[in-house]
Amino acid sequence: IFFRIKAGRESVERKRMHEALRQENTEALSPHAFVWPVVAAPDYYQPGVYTISNYVDLDPTSTGTNSSLQDYNCGTRSYDLASGYDHDGIDISIGPFGWTLMDNESAYIRAAEGGVIVERRDGEWSRTCTFGVSNTTGGNYVAIEHSDLSVAYYFHMKDGTVTNKRVGDIVRTGEYLGVVGSSGNSTGPHLHFEV
Repeated sequence: IFFRIKAGRESVERKRMHEALRQENTEALSPHAFVWPVVAAPDYYQPGVYTISNYVDLDPTSTGTNSSLQDYNCGTRSYDLASGYDHDGIDISIGPFGWTLMDNESAYIRAAEGGVIVERRDGEWSRTCTFGVSNTTGGNYVAIEHSDLSVAYYFHMKDGTVTNKRVGDIVRTGEYLGVVGSSGNSTGPHLHFEV
């Protein structure tokens, strides 16, 4: 996914999309001001719907117990493994009763910042509960490229809920992208959000 997006940046179509984004959003080149990407559905009336289940690790050199990452409790909690796997996003789980919230479509994923859809996928099974069972690690997802060429990835969405917008369409900050699910390499309903 990452390589396809980077490889296409010089295409005439991508340059056209960026110009359209700049015209649509006059603040497109300002510093990022992300909004929180998971919100309760409009018809969900219980307090709270999400929790952070794993934190981002932006240190590509850290692995396993040799991690230089320090979490909120000065520990080294991350998905960095000695095998070289490096968790580059934040996992936002839903609860209580995550599977029920997923089935009832009670937790929406929204665009943390506006941009252009550069990749999307739907149709993957939404009830994966094991890591390493899918050849599409992100399952159902949307990738949005911002005006500064950074890309936000929204992984593990529920099947059939991914936005109807297509590659090349502009999305605005806060716009609906899908429902939190457990597609792809996932151990329960959550959003893997990565920039």
